[in-house]
Amino acid sequence: MQKNICHSEQSDCHSEQNEASYLLDIRGAIAPLTFLKVSQAFRKIKPGEILEIKGDDSDTREELFRVLNRFQYEIAEIEDQSTFYRICLQKKNA
Repeated sequence: MQKNICHSEQSDCHSEQNEASYLLDIRGAIAPLTFLKVSQAFRKIKPGEILEIKGDDSDTREELFRVLNRFQYEIAEIEDQSTFYRICLQKKNA
């Protein structure tokens, strides 16, 4: 069951077993706020769950993995669309 953190859209991320558990849409948000939202969302999810992030700022995308460096995760999927990107991360046990 997917829980939407921001918008109520259907998740496009799928791992071998599950679809994304959480969707965080940061399109149009300013950088400091996006990093806070992503960190908060990643703290909420449990190991094994997948967080799908949709964004549209390339600088934010580059910095996103630096913000998440304190978390254990696996990249489940990265996809570039014409107007936004999708990153799916599966949380690992600490």
